[in-house]
Amino acid sequence: MIDFVVGRRTKANIKQVIDTLHALNPKKIFTDKLSSYTTLINHKIHVASAYKINHIERRNLELRKDIKCLNRKTICYPKSQEMLTTKLKLYFNS
Repeated sequence: MIDFVVGRRTKANIKQVIDTLHALNPKKIFTDKLSSYTTLINHKIHVASAYKINHIERRNLELRKDIKCLNRKTICYPKSQEMLTTKLKLYFNS
């Protein structure tokens, strides 16, 4: 896991993650076809495809399985973003 941001998929939140990726000088960045990516990622290294992101979606599924509060419509969903961020930091650092 390189970076994560808790919140909606807004351009500002996506930019935080993309800036972290750009600092690592990647050769390619694979994303889904969200239009915000085209303005944030250089077109030379950006690949918008559903083909190479299946392992990312698998990791998201594993996260929802391991951290039950990430499942939708559960009673244990944290009310504050700070608490959710703390849970995710603990999960990724352990």
